[in-house]
Formats: sequence, C-alpha cells, structure tokens
Amino acid sequence: MQKIRLDIEGLKKQVKENSKTALKVLNDTEPGSATEHPMLHFVLGNTSSDLDSMTCAMIYAYFKQTQEKDKRHLYLPLINVPKEDFQLRKDAVLLYDKLGFPINDCLFMDQLPPPEYIAENWSGSARFILVDHNLLSVEQSSLAVLVEEIIDHHKDGNYAYPLLEQKIIKMVDSSCTLLAKIIYGISHNPRVFDDNLALALIAVILLDTGNFQKTGGRSSPKDKSTFLRLVENLDEKINTEELYKELIGARKDLKSLTVAQMLRKDYKHWEFDGLRIG
Repeated sequence: MQKIRLDIEGLKKQVKENSKTALKVLNDTEPGSATEHPMLHFVLGNTSSDLDSMTCAMIYAYFKQTQEKDKRHLYLPLINVPKEDFQLRKDAVLLYDKLGFPINDCLFMDQLPPPEYIAENWSGSARFILVDHNLLSVEQSSLAVLVEEIIDHHKDGNYAYPLLEQKIIKMVDSSCTLLAKIIYGISHNPRVFDDNLALALIAVILLDTGNFQKTGGRSSPKDKSTFLRLVENLDEKINTEELYKELIGARKDLKSLTVAQMLRKDYKHWEFDGLRIG
C-alpha cells in the first residue's frame, strides 16, 4: 500500500481546480442532480474563520480528496467569511504568505448562493463537513440538511443532522491537533505532511495553546504530543518560539484597521431561547 503524502503543491492544485469546478456547478441556472454534476463536499469552518478553522478546512478537504476513489466527488475548503474580510486576519495573511499559498484560489462564503438556495436546490450535488464547530450559525442553519460529517473540539450541541455519517469531537485546545491525529492514524506515515503543511499545523497549535502557556487547557497533553510529533518530523527545523511571537504579533496588530473592521474581525453571536446576542 502506497503511503499517503500531503504537500503544499498538491493542496494548491486541488483547491484551484475544485473551486473552479464548484463555481461552475453552483452558478448553473438550472440546478440538477448528482448524476449531472459532481458531488461537492464543502469543508466549512466556523463563522469567526480564525486560523484554526481555515487551516483545518484546507488540509482536511485535501486529505479527503486523496482518499476518494470516485472522481465525481470533489472536496474543497469553504472560507466562512466574505472574501474582503480575509485581510483582517493578519496572522492568517502572514502564515499563508510564508507557505506561498494563494488564498484567493479558495472559495469564500459570499461567492456562493445563499444557504437557503443551496439547501433547496442542491441536495443532490452538495454536502457539508463541519470543522471547528458542530452547530451551524442561525444564518446558515438551513444547511443542516446537507451536513455529513463533523470534526470539532467544542462541546457537542447534539444536533440531529439527518445525513450525518461521522462525528468526531474531542476536547483539545486546537482543531488542528485533532485533525493531525486523525490523519496520522489513517496514513500510518510519520511524514505524511510535508514541511509546509506541518508548519501550518504547528503554527495553529501554537496560537491555540498560547505557546503551551495556558492554564486549564482542555487537553493540553494531546496538543503537546501532536505538536512535538509534527516538529520532530520536519526536514528543516524551525524556531517555534520565534514563529509564535511573529504570529501573535500579527494577530494583535490593529494599526491599519478601522473601527468597523475591528468589529467585523472579532464579531461573534449566540442565540439563547430565541434571543440573539452579539
């Protein structure tokens, strides 16, 4: 059995090709069935679209595609913010620039038809995999009928998704920890990630754990062991302390943002008994 190997060039190629195909399918004026169109599996992070959500979506979509034997099934990350808001996430801008990853090749939520339209018209051609969350936002709740898989590190909301085939929820600090452990377990290859993708996972784990300085973490031993495994298998060693300082500095840099942009960057909302709080 050939060992799985995930590398940045493969990720870039898959994202570009699958996103282009998805736009053609979703902009079709006459929605059709899966027999007429490829089945699109969107890997969707949460609405805050922090570095954990985006990186998980990208790498898991890539991994799922490598495991898919039927060419009619396409997996692709869907960035869960308007495209113009990506630039507000300066840690992500910094990291993806380091990797040479063209974020503009990804699909963003505002490039797709409204969730209600997708749910009504594309049940035969679209599915959603949730990463870094297990409950859809109010605005995207209509997509619940299309959710097929969940990978998350938050408390289980126990929503009964009708098409759900797999749900993995573990209390760790970073979804990237959980994702890396899943891929290591399936691939049986300690070097399944090239240095670029390993760097992406390392960077996210560093940020989510506060460089392992947090107290009361949800499951820091698992985060630490996965982090060390990623670092140990790098071909070119890196200074993780400097990487963390660089990323956290970029995340906290608000100098060029307007007040409106700062509010959009960090806005979160919840709903309790019909009452929406933002």
